Order: sequence, then structure tokens, then C-alpha cells
Amino acid sequence: MISTKTKVSTRVKVGLVIGGLAIAAGAAGVAGLVSRIAPQFALSSASPSGDGFIPGFQEAFRFNVTAKASDITINSLIFKLNSTDNATTSSLWNTCFNLSDSSKWAIYNASTSGTASSVADSWDFLNAGMRPCTGNQIVSYAIATFSAETILAYGTSTYLVYMDSTGASASADDSIQLSIPKIGKAVSWTDDKGFTRNAALVKVLPLTGGVMGF
Repeated sequence: MISTKTKVSTRVKVGLVIGGLAIAAGAAGVAGLVSRIAPQFALSSASPSGDGFIPGFQEAFRFNVTAKASDITINSLIFKLNSTDNATTSSLWNTCFNLSDSSKWAIYNASTSGTASSVADSWDFLNAGMRPCTGNQIVSYAIATFSAETILAYGTSTYLVYMDSTGASASADDSIQLSIPKIGKAVSWTDDKGFTRNAALVKVLPLTGGVMGF
């Protein structure tokens, strides 16, 4: 007689290989696998900071992204912008009316094309409440979206974020600072199996650039 009671194991066997990696048993092993393929972010030692910058279109943030045991594709990145407009007569340079313009932002992959062309396909801008930015609200977040930004296994790409600070006041000591915040949607990436993931397993966030004073 055949028993109708079938015991189903929910455990992952030790030594199971997924994507060329052996993983440990259970859900912790799966999480460990994803952690092992999650991209690694690091601030570049060449990221700009300090005083004496001249307002204009210039590099404001530099960071490295390293793929671990498999190829990964970056889908989008969120950058948080801290900025000031200290002039007695405000120029509104950092408001949505002025700065939420894709032509005033660029991100370059210095490891592939240098600064020949931006690798971002589009930009979106949010206010401090992470809502669509309008009018004289301050631009607090810039979202870069990519279509084919792939980093091969064990490879590293260096990214340069440029923005236009024209209108910031040197005499009033305006400043800017960019970072990748510690929020789930800050990084959207796809692994080599086609699964799209967020920033949950990306370590070192927030990744904070230096303050650039004018």
C-alpha cells in the first residue's frame, strides 16, 4: 500500500550549487548567497570635497561599484542632495524650477567611456518628502535610471556624478553634498539570473560624499 503521507523537506541541501556557488542549508543560506552576489559600493578617494569650488557644471560625487561572484546590472540609483542657497537675494538655483532639468545632471562610467557620454537614460527629481519636485521646492533627490549598465563578475566600475550648481553663491558660502541614502529603493540591480533586487543587501549605505564649498 502506498502511503498518502508525504514528508516535504523545506531545507536547502548543503553543497547545493546555484550560479556556481555552493550555499549552506536553509533560508539563511539563500540570503547568504544573495549577499555574496550583491554589488559592493565604496566612496572613491578622489571624490571631490573641500572649499574653493566655482559654481557650474562639475563633478560632485565619485564612487566605485564592484560586482562579486556574478555579473550584475544596475537599473537605477537614488542620490540625495544637500544644498544651500544662502544669498540675501535667493537665486533659487537649487529649486525644482531650475535644477530638475536632466541636462543639468550626468553620470559617467569612468571605467568604460570616461566623460564622453552619460550612462543614465533619464533623471527624475523629488522634494524632501520624496514626492515629485515642482516649483520652488528644493531638489532633495535625483534618480538616475539606466538601460544597460552591466558590471562583469569581479569587475569594478567608477562612477562620476556631475551636476550644475550655477547660481550658487561663493560670497555667501553655499555648498553641496551628494550621497546614496540608506533606503530600499536607493539601489535597484538585477543579478545574473534575472532577479531584480533592491538595496537591502547592499552594505555601507548611506554612501556619503564630501561637502563641496563655493
